Amino acid sequence: MSEELKKCPFCGGEADLMTDELGDSNSGTVMCMSCFAVSNTHDNWRDAILAWNPRTEPKPPSADVQEALDALLDMANRLQLLDGAYSWDIEVETIKTALERMGAE
Repeated sequence: MSEELKKCPFCGGEADLMTDELGDSNSGTVMCMSCFAVSNTHDNWRDAILAWNPRTEPKPPSADVQEALDALLDMANRLQLLDGAYSWDIEVETIKTALERMGAE
């Protein structure tokens, strides 16, 4: 088991283990020294580290959400190229369809 603390999951700052140095327990809490995020207090300082260190990977968007995002990005890119008249009706229908698909998930 690694007892090295990972950086803060909120701001990326350095974290420090706070232990009960004056008492007779092995309790511990982890605190970020930058944003002062703090973990719960655990009866064992090793458990405090184990609770602080896990990280989850962000979940990728579903195929429908990714398709909607790609459509919106494509529209934004096309809007940048236009100079003058533009038909919004087609784009509005495309956005409505994409949003309806996202809401169905």
